[in-house]
Amino acid sequence: MIENKLENSKPRKKRTVVAATNSIREDEQESFYSLDDSIGYNVRLFTRKLRQRILTNFKDRGIKASIEEWICLAFLFRFEDVNQYHLGDILMQDKTAVTRLLDTLEKKNMVRRLIDKKDKRNRILKLTANGKRTYKALRPIVEITIIEAKRGIDEKDYQTTINTLKKLTDNLEIF
Repeated sequence: MIENKLENSKPRKKRTVVAATNSIREDEQESFYSLDDSIGYNVRLFTRKLRQRILTNFKDRGIKASIEEWICLAFLFRFEDVNQYHLGDILMQDKTAVTRLLDTLEKKNMVRRLIDKKDKRNRILKLTANGKRTYKALRPIVEITIIEAKRGIDEKDYQTTINTLKKLTDNLEIF
């Protein structure tokens, strides 16, 4: 099934960032900042394209879920007894956005918020049976999308990229 998906997918157009180099001073031409070669731009572009493809693949299968809902379900499926604060760190979202997300997931009967017995200010998050089913339905779709994204990339190169991104992130944690 995965192979059929890959065979039937359309080849992608080559992307090029066009700069108005004619308007750049001659002494600046050599040091001109190239978006095509920028790690930040390329990571952001990849993230945007991956999110769009996952959402399209969800929609094509009649599933109404956001990327944040998917990440939340995946995180809660893997880790038990997590509080809202930790979820906010994982999602890189503020308290208000996390609360809104959890409100939505509670309305869909996917998540329950329980009062922490040790600290009544905390809410412990638990997946419901419906949340677990939804996670199990979404996971193969996300996995197929990742396989599509990795097409033509050697596993060693992929792992090198992941390790490099982790190192770049670690380098910025120092500051």
